[in-house]
Amino acid sequence: MNARRVNAIFRRVVEEIRRDRPSLAILFVAPVLMTGLVTFILRGGTTPPIHALVVNEAGPRGAIVVAALDQALLAQDPAATVTIASDEAAARGAVEDGSATIAIVLPPVLGATTPPTAATTFTVITEGLDPTGEAGQVGTLQKAMLSVAASLAGRPLPALQHVTVFGVPSSDPITTYAPAIVGFLVYFFVYILTGVSFLRERTGGTLERLLATPVTRSEIVAGYTLGFGVFAVVQVVVMLLWSLGTLTVPAVGPLSSFQLGLGIQLAGSPLLAFLVVLL
Repeated sequence: MNARRVNAIFRRVVEEIRRDRPSLAILFVAPVLMTGLVTFILRGGTTPPIHALVVNEAGPRGAIVVAALDQALLAQDPAATVTIASDEAAARGAVEDGSATIAIVLPPVLGATTPPTAATTFTVITEGLDPTGEAGQVGTLQKAMLSVAASLAGRPLPALQHVTVFGVPSSDPITTYAPAIVGFLVYFFVYILTGVSFLRERTGGTLERLLATPVTRSEIVAGYTLGFGVFAVVQVVVMLLWSLGTLTVPAVGPLSSFQLGLGIQLAGSPLLAFLVVLL
């Protein structure tokens, strides 16, 4: 083995990679970016401290419930805070802008002269962007409601109706991450496809031969964009059908019925989702 020849090959490889900025980005920038995003997602799933807003539509009896709820939440989470909101719209706005993590609406029926056995429902409002963390907060609130039962004047324990400002009230963690996952996977695989295709054509000298013809640079860019765009459109359609749809296949012979598709809940328009992912 000749050390000079090994050193020459080593220097050539190092110089090629050093001058190739995309390769440097894949080696150093991409791993840092990906680990940062994964860490952000995982840390975002923890249960944050509860900053609750209570809309008291039940009058004096509701004020007793609010005081009991404040003590019960503080017993479970010393960092919890409970404040009063003027109405449901103000509470929704506070949850939307992040100044509150959860809002609780006490209905007027709680303070009405209805039979003590009449069931009541508290509306719980969360942002809807962190199903795992918000589910933890709703669970903490449910535990606190057990301590509030003594202040309900003999009424049964209220049911909690969970609604969200954004998205759908679901404990399925994929509901929040689905847009990012679908968009990233579509982008990644189209990127791989175009990268391999351009590498093959660069090796074959296609660009040089095209530039020797009357075809302009803008025509080359437009033609490649339309060509790859056709497959990108089909890929986005397939991914959205798979992610949002659910097809139940009936049992056939010894095979039991099963479902195709992820059935992810969607609060907005599938057309807008298609446009965003395509872009």
